[in-house]
Amino acid sequence: MAQIILFNPSNGLLVDSLDYWPPWALLYISIKLHNEYSIKIIDERIHRDWKEILDKELTDKTICVGATSLTGLQLKFAAAFLKEVKRRKPKVKTVMGGNHVTSIPIDSAREPFVDFIVRGDGETTFYNLVKAIEKSGPCEDVKGIVFKGNLDQPLMTPPQEFENLEALGDLPLHLVEIEKHISKESGLRKFIIFTSRGCPFGCTYCYNSNIHNKDKWRAVSARKAIDFIKALIKYYGINYFVIQDDNFWVDKKRVEEFVRLIEEEKLDIKWAVYGATIVSLKYITPEIAQRLKRSGLQKVLCGIESVSPKVQKIIGKIIKMEDFYQVDKIMGVAGIKMIYSFMCGFPGETDEDIKMNIDAILYVREHSPNNDAGNIKPIIFYPGTALYDWAVSAGFKSPKTFEEWSNFTSNNYDTLAYPWLTKKRKEFFLNLYFTTLLLNPDYEYIKSKMWKYFAKAIYPVTKWRVKRLYFKFSPVLLILRQLKKLKLI
Repeated sequence: MAQIILFNPSNGLLVDSLDYWPPWALLYISIKLHNEYSIKIIDERIHRDWKEILDKELTDKTICVGATSLTGLQLKFAAAFLKEVKRRKPKVKTVMGGNHVTSIPIDSAREPFVDFIVRGDGETTFYNLVKAIEKSGPCEDVKGIVFKGNLDQPLMTPPQEFENLEALGDLPLHLVEIEKHISKESGLRKFIIFTSRGCPFGCTYCYNSNIHNKDKWRAVSARKAIDFIKALIKYYGINYFVIQDDNFWVDKKRVEEFVRLIEEEKLDIKWAVYGATIVSLKYITPEIAQRLKRSGLQKVLCGIESVSPKVQKIIGKIIKMEDFYQVDKIMGVAGIKMIYSFMCGFPGETDEDIKMNIDAILYVREHSPNNDAGNIKPIIFYPGTALYDWAVSAGFKSPKTFEEWSNFTSNNYDTLAYPWLTKKRKEFFLNLYFTTLLLNPDYEYIKSKMWKYFAKAIYPVTKWRVKRLYFKFSPVLLILRQLKKLKLI
């Protein structure tokens, strides 16, 4: 049987140690292929010995090799893998997919070790491309790809339409080691899943607003989502599900049906949603919140980004403070933990805008102490977004190669070439991030007990600093910034 090799790159040792996601992108594009081809998934987070795996797997039966990547460090590891494939088997076709190459298809196609780019939803596009490669036929008619006519004139085909998620077949979970993607929380077996793609709200900093996603939200039915959960319960004993959708709450009827099915089928599970907006949650009443809690809902991660009306207009995300605080109170009273995220560094943002976010964080800490007030992270202007286009118009010089783009990470924030920001201002944003992180001893993504004790011990000083935006003479912040540069936190 002809073979396809798929590669999920590392995102750095620290992130890998916290990242239990199965390589969902690779599993989804395998749905239409796995019954016709032998598929080998190499996940660098688990398979550090991937070169030894290539010794065995990369043969004359290999039709093509594919890799996925986000913008940032993953590109470095994806490039290293594809270069090694080309070194060993120059004639084997290499394919790249994922958010980064979808946003920057032309430059990505110029990489010498990349033969084809798959844009957007890849299930049908990649299947059709594999068929064309296998037959050694022309690829011009394959929708949704970019490939080299020559390096100066890459040929583009029309984009593929969105996948019908409901019509896709079952995920071939046997292609990965599921047990290695299960984590533990409160004695439960926790697993991350998706039930939808996209978001309709068009925030200017978000990849969902790019030319492919077009602010389009699409989902499987509640019935299909619950059937998948039941299968995971049956075959893997999972009892805590984290739904990592960009926005799970878009369709109120679907959410209601999802909860109803949990109740009717008496599923003894806990679940969390790590993708929401206040706009999509504000319809929740105390009665609905209590029902959600009874169904097993534990946590909801909600992106706030900024409560400043001026900044909200810039990012296209309008949140009324009364809605924010109402959702926070209702969910908190029901015992559903809210987790928030904020950002800074937007065009035209002032210290007064930032102080509004700090006031909101302190309000949550005072009125809903069991909720997670989050922190304020510096924004990175990712390609494919409206704010990225603004950054280019403001003088930002786009990286061109995977190697250059691999440095486009939060760890390198102070070195990113944003000409409208001084070095001092970037240091200010990093200090703000670490100070608001210290302001939240029970932050969701830090499990260290030592961190919690230390953050609680210095909380009064931290609160004093953040309210005044005063970050001078702080050895703690200096140490945290250095650890961030070393990618240790």
